[in-house]
Amino acid sequence: MRAKLSISNPVKFTPKVYGQAAAYNSIPFDMQQYRDRILPWWQKRDYFQKWQTTDAIRLQAISDSAPIRLDVIGKHGRVFSTLVFDRKQQDASNPGTYIFECDLSLASIPEGCYILRVTFGSGGAEWISEPQSIKARHPHTTYIEYKHSRGYNNDLIFRTGFSPAIRVEGWLGRLKKGAKDTIWENQRLNQTVIDSKTYRVWPYHIGFTYGVPDWLYDKLVDIFGMDILSIDGVLYTKAEAGAEFEETVIEGYPLRGYRVDLRENINRSSIIIDSESNMQRKLVVVGNIETNLFGDLSSNASTNQVPALNYE
Repeated sequence: MRAKLSISNPVKFTPKVYGQAAAYNSIPFDMQQYRDRILPWWQKRDYFQKWQTTDAIRLQAISDSAPIRLDVIGKHGRVFSTLVFDRKQQDASNPGTYIFECDLSLASIPEGCYILRVTFGSGGAEWISEPQSIKARHPHTTYIEYKHSRGYNNDLIFRTGFSPAIRVEGWLGRLKKGAKDTIWENQRLNQTVIDSKTYRVWPYHIGFTYGVPDWLYDKLVDIFGMDILSIDGVLYTKAEAGAEFEETVIEGYPLRGYRVDLRENINRSSIIIDSESNMQRKLVVVGNIETNLFGDLSSNASTNQVPALNYE
């Protein structure tokens, strides 16, 4: 059996049983749960990944074995829900393996703490998640939805329509305003603004007052590399290329806080009021009829052509 789980999936899974060589005293990061990585001289601090009953947990795996089953397990090993991954198309890069996806709605799951278990094949390998906390509402959290327009990124395949999301302890801080200016200076050093385009920068804080574990930071760095990313329904991107997550560390404490500067993906100078359209969507030009028009290609005499006075 061979399978692949991308780190950019919204949930971290580790093997239920990991065969460790007797000579090794450390376990690889991807094979070990957060609680087992807390050093003896560090403060003991539990962490539960947070979801609301309005959310959905969407997962993707690539495997040569079927079926792949997802179980939601509560206290005392009780199974609250079981879902079989849907088999999609064959992975073009790995003949004999297929893309598998599942979409777990949390609307019918009672509030509480759970473990997710993924089983590959009939009686095959079992992988378990970090602890999950499901509530009707988790204050001071944000819902991050993400995908990649090119159809593939970080070993996730989006051509199937896969569109995952993750909930994180985070909030947007105080606004910072920036501008890119073109200024002309004459011989007497008098200056004139030729052009000025302003933009807003939002510091996104992660971890609230308690921090998040390394595995969540690991995921978020990859997720923020997707070119379509929204936080509570608003599209954002990193404020600068190569922007790093700035950390806040407390000595002897296993969780950390982070901050990264973001810009709104669509830099508008107006508030758009439209009760019928999603104003977070971008216009995609399928056929360029003329440089100052866009419209359909239904006929040479098409009247469905709209003047393009400006673009974003």
